[in-house]
This record gives sequence, C-alpha cells and structure tokens, in this order.
Amino acid sequence: MVSFPKRGGAKVSLRTLGAQTTIGKTAWFELTATAALCVWIILWALNVNAFDGLLVVAAILFVAYGLWNLLPFLPGRRE
Repeated sequence: MVSFPKRGGAKVSLRTLGAQTTIGKTAWFELTATAALCVWIILWALNVNAFDGLLVVAAILFVAYGLWNLLPFLPGRRE
C-alpha cells in the first residue's frame, strides 16, 4: 500500500484517503483501447497505411475482449 507523508511526519494510507485500490473490469478494456489507439497513431506517424494500423488496433481489441471473457472461467479465477 502506498503511503504519503502528512504534516509532522505521520503517514496517511491511500485507503484512508478514500482512493480506489483496484481497477474495475471495464476500465481494463478502456485502457487497452487507449493503448491500441496510441499504437495506431505511432504506426501512422511511421508511414504505415492508416488502414493497416487500424487492423492492428482491431486485433489488439479482439484479443483483449476474448481474454476479458475467458479469464473468469479459468481455474482459480472464479468469484
């Protein structure tokens, strides 16, 4: 757990500040989509055809969505 120094040297944990310690299930997919679009922009800047870069983005998103649906069914991952 991360702690931040308070006045006088005392520490306050993130839990007492009310911060969320885990990322939600849909946030992982949103982060993957953001990273994939960043990859698309980088590929486009490197003179890769925009449609080819978009296919790479689609592949990344399909794999992420497949893993997102598959992971709950793996042994030891059930809630």
